[in-house]
Amino acid sequence: MRGYIESFDFKRRVIHGWALDDTSSVNGDTEVVVRRDGISIGSGRPHGTRGDLKKVTTAQDLVYSVSCRTAFTPLDVISGRLEVHVLGHACQATLAPTAGASLMLRRLVVQALMDTDLLGTFQPVRSLLSGGEISHAVDDARAGILSPVLLPVGLESRDKSARIGHSGHLFLTAGTNDLLQQYDAHFANVEGRLNSRVAQWKELVATRRHEAESRGITFYQTIIPEKLTALRQYAPIKIDGPTPLYAALDKELQSDSSYVSSLRLFDSWEEDDDPFLAADSHLSAAGAKAMIALLGRRIDPKVEKFVKGIALDTARYDMGDLSRRFYNLPIYCKFLEPSELQLRPFNKDLQQTKNFEPSRGHIGSWFAWRNETSPSPLRVTVFGNSFFGSGKIPREIAWWAKVIFWQIA
Repeated sequence: MRGYIESFDFKRRVIHGWALDDTSSVNGDTEVVVRRDGISIGSGRPHGTRGDLKKVTTAQDLVYSVSCRTAFTPLDVISGRLEVHVLGHACQATLAPTAGASLMLRRLVVQALMDTDLLGTFQPVRSLLSGGEISHAVDDARAGILSPVLLPVGLESRDKSARIGHSGHLFLTAGTNDLLQQYDAHFANVEGRLNSRVAQWKELVATRRHEAESRGITFYQTIIPEKLTALRQYAPIKIDGPTPLYAALDKELQSDSSYVSSLRLFDSWEEDDDPFLAADSHLSAAGAKAMIALLGRRIDPKVEKFVKGIALDTARYDMGDLSRRFYNLPIYCKFLEPSELQLRPFNKDLQQTKNFEPSRGHIGSWFAWRNETSPSPLRVTVFGNSFFGSGKIPREIAWWAKVIFWQIA
């Protein structure tokens, strides 16, 4: 039994998410129950499936929306007073919020605790911490007033999705894709399917290249390794290399002129900062900078030289998408970013021309910029995931791309 809470609608008192029952072939056997202080305040059964969550072992990926009889708050969720349970045919589980939902909850709680009008909603905390004290604590943490706490390598998060690695790095190890299983050679090649999957990926890349070139567009494809592969020296368990599928695909694509391999970029890392944030499953500013330089070397030779001239000269502190999975502790990490002054001559005419974010999740997001003072005159279109991002912070490749290229979408 697996699943997540994807979003909360506090005004309508509705909780959305998905659950997967590995033990049942009947959707009707699954029930989602919301409890606050151990008392049920809402329940319902999954009412549909999600095609993007299809698994090779089962198709029971079930979408749920539970309406609650009484109101609840973000603090109820973060404090553990409110829990979402999924009851299956022969087992049950407690569902945790996704990283995106957890980030939303943290922001709402901090905002509410600093807002006098909203503090009444959060009486349990009001008696312990004033809004000013919360604000002061957040400001102190972001200013680097932090104290290290030593925890054992391999410690698992409460939702069993992440573990603590070496040097303070947190790693996603489970989740919707059963991540650690992807590194198992037997799992990757069950029923001899590895070669078939590699062939399918090769065909997909070739089709993309053909479709782009038929329109007079130069096409490039890259695959960014996830954190266990890129920082396997810090991993909580022994990781010998990329997943079997990634390793085989990278080898096969070497002969494809459109493919830009990034594996060796992380294998020979020599920068001052790690390529991934310690408390996050995504790139640091150093990692995003290295990726845009690698891609820029193929897209426009001027880009690599420009990017390497940008110094990461400002230390910052923040939590990551894996922080709160560890028993709601506000785990911060230190990372380096470029100072704004360095880029001012190149982004003074930067304009965002498109900004669309769907009401739920990030699939379908669309962002675009035009920069009349960019170092590269090229127009670039990117189809990417959260590693590319929305361009708001230097830890996203889009943040660098919107400064570098005349037009990016």
